[in-house]
This record gives sequence, structure tokens and C-alpha cells, in this order.
Amino acid sequence: MLEVDEKIFYAIISIVISAGIFFGVTYFLKRYFSGLKGTAKLTGLISIVIVAGEILYLGTSFSIFSLAIETIIALGGALWFLLLALQNHLKNISSGLSNYLNPEIGVGDMIEINNQKGIIVYLGLTKTTIMTDDGARIFVPNLKFTEELLKVFHKKKQCKHFKKITKTASPKTQGCEECEKEGNMWKSLRMCLDCGHVGCDRTSPGKHAEKHFKKTKHPIMIELPEKRWSWCYIHDSYY
Repeated sequence: MLEVDEKIFYAIISIVISAGIFFGVTYFLKRYFSGLKGTAKLTGLISIVIVAGEILYLGTSFSIFSLAIETIIALGGALWFLLLALQNHLKNISSGLSNYLNPEIGVGDMIEINNQKGIIVYLGLTKTTIMTDDGARIFVPNLKFTEELLKVFHKKKQCKHFKKITKTASPKTQGCEECEKEGNMWKSLRMCLDCGHVGCDRTSPGKHAEKHFKKTKHPIMIELPEKRWSWCYIHDSYY
């Protein structure tokens, strides 16, 4: 009876410790990596590992199932091969966390890596998304940031045309105003900070954001829907 009570005691302790580890890791990820895409998946993976370990511990402690030493060695070997198979994925995660904490790299910065140049639009857990001048989105594995030569061109100080904008505009439409009327599709959207007009970018067939600038002389557009960077058509540069 005493042995059973002791097992129950240690089982409760192990559950409390596992719960503490889970909530601690969850809090840490939310506290320091809330803006990093993919942390929810990492939290889910950690919870699965913790639950599996707890089930294994409780199962062997209460003889729900017994594991021979050969089985334990086999499980250890399987785990080792799994880690080997996932080593690049784990390296990408490690590099992603490092990138997120690196003050020299951020959303809106223009980078050149692996002969690809573009603006960072997303910092992800395993990959970083950059947008090139022609509007193409390129997904760069985070491991490349440690293996390849990286050039970072930080956001420029806002040009004088930003100062002429006296009020914050809101988007007049959810999609490209002209494309919606014409029944056409678009790739990416830009919103005029002067009046709130929403038009498609240069990579879309209509190029309505640029046409809006030529018609109204409103030079500053912001990228939608994230609103992470802006573009000045007069200086032909992002900010």
C-alpha cells in the first residue's frame, strides 16, 4: 500500500513538473516570439512530446505496460534516427529564433541572400518570406541565413512626401477598386495613404496603384494587408 501511495505521489509530482514545463515554454514563446509565424506549431509539438513522455513514465510506473531494456534501446535508437532526419528542420527553427531576436534583421528590411534580393514581409519559424521588386514571394529556409552571405539594407528614413500626409486614411475597398469593377484578378495590393484608394501593384495586370499615382499625384502607398512597409512612387523606393 505504501509503495502504491509513493507511486501516486511521484506521479502527481511528474504531472506538476510537466505542466510547469509546458506553461513555462508557452509563456516564453508568447512573451519573446509572439510575432514569429509558426510558434503555435512549435508549441503543439512541444506539448505532444511532453504528453508522450508523461504517458511513458506513468505507464511504466504503474505497470500499465512494461518495457524491456531492449525496447527502451530500440525507442532510443528510433528517436536518434528521427532527430537525424529532422536535423535540417531543427536547424531552420534554431536559425528562425535567432533571426527574430537579431536586431539587425526585421520585417521591412531589404536583404540580398543566395542571389535573391527582396523585402522581408514575414519572419517565420522555419522560413523567411521576401518579396522581390516584381512582386514575387520567395521562401528562404532560415538555415540559409547562417550558411550564405547576407546583405541587409535597412529601412530608409521616411522621405519628405510622408510629411505632406496630414491624416491617416482607411482603405475604401477590400480589394483593388478598379479590378473589382472590371472583374479582374490582382496579385498584391497597395493603399494610397492620402485618400485610401486601394489598387493592385506593378506585378498585377492592371497596375492600378501606379495609375492612381499618375492620375492624382499621390505618391505614398502602403502594402496591404500587412501594412509592414510603404512605397514612394516619386523616389521609387520603399520605407
